[in-house]
Amino acid sequence: LKQEPGSDEERSRTPRCSSEKSFTDKVPPPSTLHVADFMVSCKMPRWEDEAMRIFQESGFVVVLEVLNTSQCKEVLQTCQQLAEEIVALDPKGNRAPGRYSFGVASSTGSILHLPSISTHLLSRAGVTLDPLLSKIFSKDGKADFMCYSGGGDFVLPGVEEYQFLHGDMQMNPDDVRMPPPFLSVNFCVQALTSFNGPIRMVPGKTELDWDRRTEEEPAEWRHSRLFPVPAGAALLRDVRILHGGTPNWSEQTRYLPSIEYVSGELRAEKDPEMFPPSRSIPWYVYETLPERVQHLCQELVAEKADPGCPDPDDQKPWESIYWHGARFRRTCHD
Repeated sequence: LKQEPGSDEERSRTPRCSSEKSFTDKVPPPSTLHVADFMVSCKMPRWEDEAMRIFQESGFVVVLEVLNTSQCKEVLQTCQQLAEEIVALDPKGNRAPGRYSFGVASSTGSILHLPSISTHLLSRAGVTLDPLLSKIFSKDGKADFMCYSGGGDFVLPGVEEYQFLHGDMQMNPDDVRMPPPFLSVNFCVQALTSFNGPIRMVPGKTELDWDRRTEEEPAEWRHSRLFPVPAGAALLRDVRILHGGTPNWSEQTRYLPSIEYVSGELRAEKDPEMFPPSRSIPWYVYETLPERVQHLCQELVAEKADPGCPDPDDQKPWESIYWHGARFRRTCHD
C-alpha cells in the first residue's frame, strides 16, 4: 500500500526539493532487512538486555514506544518550523540536494536549546533509554559517557538520489567494537515507510569491510532500508556502522532528529576538533533537566552572560562559555 498523503495544510507547509518530480506511480523496492529482527519494545521486562544483544551483533537497534503520540507531534512541529527556516536560507541543501543536517545549520552545532528537543528527546527519552545507554557505554563494569550534541537530519520530498553508504567516524583495524566512541539516537517522529526516505543500515559493517573507491556497492546493501518503523521509536546506532540516505518518494519531508552521546574514552582523548563541545544548552534549559541528564550534559551548559559581556566571534560562537542565543545560517557549499 502506498503512503497516504498528509493534509493539504501540512503539504503546503512542507519545503520541497527544487528538482522534485511526481513519484505517485513509483514502486519502491522491498527492503533486504528483516526489520523486526532489530526491534525491541521498551515496555517489555528487561528490554535493555535484548536490545543490547541486538546492538552488539548489528551495531544498531530500534527501541519501540520511546515517545508517545503527543511528544512525537510536538517534536515534529518543531522540526517543521526549523526546516522552513533552514530551507529558506539554504535552498540547495547543506548535505546534498534536498538533504539537510539540523546541527550543521545551527550556529551552536546543536538544537538542544529548543524546548521540545530538550524536554522530550534529551530528558524524557534519555531517562527511558538510560538502562540501555549505560550497558552500551559500560567499560570495566562502569558506564562512562556524556551527551555531546543534538541534531539529526531531514530530506525533502522529491529527492530521488541515494546517499552513498558511509560511516560518520573513521575506524582503524585495532579499534574496539564496544563501547562505541560515538552513538547517535535518531527519533522517529513520523513512521518510516518505503516511500519517505528511510535510512538504510548495513548490520555489523563498517568502512573496514568495504572500500567504496575500489568496490561496487553490493545490491543487498543498496536496499537495506530500515522500514517499516512506527512513530515513537528510537534508532540507536554506532555511527561507524555503514548507513546512508534513500529517495523520498512521498509528499512530505522526512525528519529524524537526534541526540548524540560519546564515550568517556573518546572524551579523554581531547581531540581539539571535537572538544570541548559547544555549550549548546542555555542555563535556563539545563535547570529543568533531571539530575541524571544534567550529569550527562555538564560540559554543554552555557552560563548567563553578564551585562556588557561582548558577543563572541561570529565564526567561533562555541568558544564562549556564555549563552548568546542560537541562530540558523547558510552553509557554504559549491
